[in-house]
Amino acid sequence: MWHRKWKTILSISVVGLLIGSVGCNGSEIPAHLDSSDAITELPPLVTTSSVSTEALDTSVTETTVAQAQEMEEMPLYHSVVREWTLPETLEELYQIRVQKERVYLLGAYHEEETQKVQSVLYYAQVGDTPEFVPLFDQADESDFMGLTDFTVLSDGTICGLLCTNAEEVPYEDPNFHPDTFDWESYYENYMTQYQLVWYNERGQIAKKLGLSTVVTLDESERQTMAFTGVQCDSEDNLYLTATIHEEDCLMALDATGNLRPIQGKSSQQLPLSSYYQWGRCAKGGMLLLEKDTDEAYHLYHVVITDEALWKTEMETTALLSEQTILANTEPSNIWLSFWDAVGIYQIADPDDMPQLLYQFKEMHLDAEDVAGVYVLPDDSMILTLYNAQGGLSLEYIVPEAEEVEPEETMEPEETKGSTEGKDHFMDTQPPVIATPVNFS
Repeated sequence: MWHRKWKTILSISVVGLLIGSVGCNGSEIPAHLDSSDAITELPPLVTTSSVSTEALDTSVTETTVAQAQEMEEMPLYHSVVREWTLPETLEELYQIRVQKERVYLLGAYHEEETQKVQSVLYYAQVGDTPEFVPLFDQADESDFMGLTDFTVLSDGTICGLLCTNAEEVPYEDPNFHPDTFDWESYYENYMTQYQLVWYNERGQIAKKLGLSTVVTLDESERQTMAFTGVQCDSEDNLYLTATIHEEDCLMALDATGNLRPIQGKSSQQLPLSSYYQWGRCAKGGMLLLEKDTDEAYHLYHVVITDEALWKTEMETTALLSEQTILANTEPSNIWLSFWDAVGIYQIADPDDMPQLLYQFKEMHLDAEDVAGVYVLPDDSMILTLYNAQGGLSLEYIVPEAEEVEPEETMEPEETKGSTEGKDHFMDTQPPVIATPVNFS
């Protein structure tokens, strides 16, 4: 679930992809919840700002636990779970994005002729039985070689993160040794391997940005660099995560492609905790969950404004824990969606309490198998799940329709009993445009 664990797992599949053709994105495909991390109760759902931590007694703790258990037992919806069928040609699923009732898949297949692994994009309309088709069926496959991550802009076009010439990434190589590594070759080749590309509607690369131009490495310290993910907010601002000299950081490009300074300062790289998660916020910007060195969790709202990248801590931090994974939220009326070992929640407003939408046990799912959650309008959602082979599958969750019992028709008093030899009128008058009818 967390970035470090995710990086270890994903690097295995991605580096395998890179060897044939294609590091991590803290929010998109979290790793398994370890069985040792499983919890039987929710994190505290009530915080009392007027009472100090020292003043909290056992009764407060018991009340909090009771509220958590009550919430755990009362999800808002029962679920209908539908497993989606992936395209036959998509041998591995790496990443998904959802926008405007469309779901996009990034995956790969093995090319027999070249013996290489080729990245490919598919899409479909969200529904019970979606039919996935290639997003760019006439595009040149070479334009997608090394595609490791992507995001969907507001006009439906794709911005992708390419990693070329990436057969060796120093910090992931177990045999890497700084004294014997060919640093001259690295700065000539590996540092220039990352590119941000914008595809047009035909799948052609319309714009390209070499990411070595946005980062200045200190060659005297022999720094390594790997871009690990790309996201965009509702205003098409781009957020890039990278690992530079074994330190995670965040950078942001505005809609025009200009690198933004951090909170008005000259720095263009925002340091990140080794444990972080991303979640898209439909009300603007991004949500970022981090764990600091004191094991405390912090939820931040990250947004580009006043020509700079700003990071503001949110008060909802107390609701989240190590078992929490930020969901990606599409509806604009939802502030935050998240999930943990119990189920999936949403918060409509920063000051609201979380509402449990679904329980995993009611869906007959194990939270340890859930890789990602994407919340859609009408509280439907898409889940990415780890299958028995370690790959990803998709399931579509919709609220179960409530059964409406037919209303009992009450016979008017005048019609009760025998009506023999007696005229009567209906109590309920027909529409005014009709003429009342006598029944005998």
